[in-house]
Amino acid sequence: MACSPLIIWRPIPAGSRFVPKTGGDDSAYNVTVFVTHNGQPATPLRHSEIAAGTAAIEFVAGDEYVFDVVLAIMHTPAQNITLDLSVVDANNQVVNVSDGAGGQRPASCSSSFDDPSQSPVLVKVIALA
Repeated sequence: MACSPLIIWRPIPAGSRFVPKTGGDDSAYNVTVFVTHNGQPATPLRHSEIAAGTAAIEFVAGDEYVFDVVLAIMHTPAQNITLDLSVVDANNQVVNVSDGAGGQRPASCSSSFDDPSQSPVLVKVIALA
């Protein structure tokens, strides 16, 4: 599923992790995830750890997070820029959350960009444990 500008994922199981990843032409973009934890600003996730696939935030019971993802495309990339956002369990499997209609859906999305005129890409993720 493509990443929409507003995503709400709940309930997030305790022990799960929010994992943002990017890929593609690293010289063509910059990404930052601004983090709010239980109403308070927290340390942002930076480009180097997001692009390396090492960025993650773990949920404990009662956590409320807002992730403001800002992806700036600086020039036409030689290779498409990908943005993957997900919540995974201890086995790195995507967790399921409510779909708002009594069912379940995966807590994940993925989008691809190749045009600087699409910049900046802004995605707000609200995740409640």
